[in-house]
Amino acid sequence: MFNEKVLGRYELKAVPYEKLEKIIYHGGVVGSEFYIVFESGEKLEMSWTDKDDSKKVIIAVYITR
Repeated sequence: MFNEKVLGRYELKAVPYEKLEKIIYHGGVVGSEFYIVFESGEKLEMSWTDKDDSKKVIIAVYITR
């Protein structure tokens, strides 16, 4: 997974599926907000993500679990 940083750089983060607690998706007309919450309480936020890209991530996580 990655979240965009300032100036278009990306911060890569390994996501162990066993440690996922929940995935939160809020879709709007133009974009969406997407969060992954870990068992530890840490939250990875990807705001203003394309709706179709967010749905692809959710499907990929669901299939690999």
